This record gives sequence, structure tokens and C-alpha cells, in this order.
Amino acid sequence: MNESQFITDERQLEFSELLPGDILVFRAEKEDAVSLAISYLTDSDVSHSGIYLGLNNKGEAVFADEGALGLRPYIMKPNLKGQPVYVRRLKDICDIKPVLLKAQSYLHDTIPCDWTSLVLLALILLYKKIPVYKYPEKIITKVLLVAASAIDEYLSQKNNTEKELMICSQFVFCCFEEASKLEAKYKLDLYEDRYFKSSSSKEPNLIRRIFNEIHKSSRVIEFNAVEFEDTYSDIESEIALWVKLQRKKTFLLENKRTFELHNDLIAAVILFSDKWYELRFGERSLSSFEKLNRNAVDYNRSLFITPADLKLHMKNLDPLGWIPFDRMDE
Repeated sequence: MNESQFITDERQLEFSELLPGDILVFRAEKEDAVSLAISYLTDSDVSHSGIYLGLNNKGEAVFADEGALGLRPYIMKPNLKGQPVYVRRLKDICDIKPVLLKAQSYLHDTIPCDWTSLVLLALILLYKKIPVYKYPEKIITKVLLVAASAIDEYLSQKNNTEKELMICSQFVFCCFEEASKLEAKYKLDLYEDRYFKSSSSKEPNLIRRIFNEIHKSSRVIEFNAVEFEDTYSDIESEIALWVKLQRKKTFLLENKRTFELHNDLIAAVILFSDKWYELRFGERSLSSFEKLNRNAVDYNRSLFITPADLKLHMKNLDPLGWIPFDRMDE
């Protein structure tokens, strides 16, 4: 989507039109390879999200999102040339206070990490149905290993703290989900299976393909055969090139092929899934891949929401328009 298409799609908003509790959904940054990959794989132009909190005691607009410095508030500085951000609002709700209270509690109870966007990318690669010829096996393996390594490092540093780690869109969804325990009207209503189905593919998603492969064969996967990666800086350029090539129809037509489930990829999928399961539930699950698959899918169907879902796939969110601004530290 080019800039002119974006501007004509929705109305530009004034800051005075924002209300506390409005959901902010950010366009993918052209310079950020992981951000572009998230938007590409979710068939959208967005890769990040947050919640508008209202005005601070200085009269400055403030929003909260999860980024490199963790979940924290930022000041929204008006700038007509700033980052255009979509605004979505819960329908027919007058009192948004329960959502804001939950947002404030999360602000105090999360740990800063600089790799959560990569974990979101890993989850998308596992759970979204994508035509198999679009999968770059080596890059996916690296993404999963790096994300697993990051989670493992986080778990080793967490010690006895009760603070959580959250992905940006998970933070937004959880604020409304927790408020809905008081009154159901606050729950965000995702179109039935919208994210997990794809009109462009009849193939099962990657985790289901691997689950099927393990059960139909006698393959034994050596989980320790694949070592963690230390950093994802070396794969950002590979991800950027992959996204660039995927946008070229000639490349897709020339590279249709059978997708091979190499042992390294299978091991990486299981390793990441296990670390993700441990992060969410506090226990390992490699003893039962069936348990891992079942629980991972059940968990992610309720809490694994992407920025694209917040922009496009919620029945009870009104698309208000977009607003340009720069973020500043509070």
C-alpha cells in the first residue's frame, strides 16, 4: 500500500478527537525488516499496536505500547509528517476505565525486552496458513532459534519476579480481555478463525504439518542437535531480502516447490514452541508434542492476536481514521 492509498482510505484525525482507550495500530517501518515481515505475513500494512491513555498533567497526549524498552508510556508529539497510525475504538462503550486500569497495572508489571517483535514473527510463521512455496526454510529455522534463545535468556533472568513479558498486540488484547471479566461488553470480538484461516492457502499451518509428520512417521528428532542462536542482528538482512523477493510475482512463480520438513526445522519449531509454552505456563512440555501442539493452539487462539487483527478483524471496533505523530519519552 503506497502513501496516497493510505491517506485516501481513512480520515485524518485531530488529537482532540482521541479518547482514552482508543487502540493505536502502527504501520510497518520501512527500515525494520522484522516489522515488514510481520505486515507481509498478516496481509496488512501494520506491525505494532498500543493504547491511548489520555492527557497527562501537562496536557500532553500519552499512549502505552510494548517496545525495545519494555511496556511503557510515551508522549505523542503532533507532527503532520510523523508516523501515520490507525485509530480503532470499542463500539457502544461509555466508561472505558476498567480497560485503562488494566493497562496501568501492566505498565508496572512487565519486563523490558528488545526482541518481542521477533517472537511475534515466529508465532505468525508457526500458526498462519501460508502457501508452502513462500516458506524460506533456512530463514524460518533461524528466526525460531533466535526467538527461542531470547525467551530462554529472559527465563534465566526472570528469577522470582512476577513481572510478565508481553507482545504489543497481546498487551492491547489482554487489557480488554481482563476488563471483560467485569463486564462482557469490553471483550474484543475477533471474526471467527479469521487469523488462522487464509483464502490464499489450503495447506495446514507449519506446526500442524510438523505434528502430522511426526505422527505418520518414525522420525526421531534430536532436540539438542540444534543450538541456540545468540543474536538476530545477522538475520535481519536475510529477512529483508526474503520479504522483498516475496513481493515479486515472478519470484513466486519461479520458486514454487515442495516444502521439505528438514530435521533442523522440525527441531527449531519444537524448541521454540516449548520455550513459548514454558514462558506462558511455567513448565516444559517436550515430553508430549501432542500436548504441546494442543495447548499452544488453544492458548494462541485466545491470546495470540496480531496488529492486523486489531486493525481489520474485530467485529466491535470502529475504524475512526488515522493520526500522524512522533513518539517521545515521557
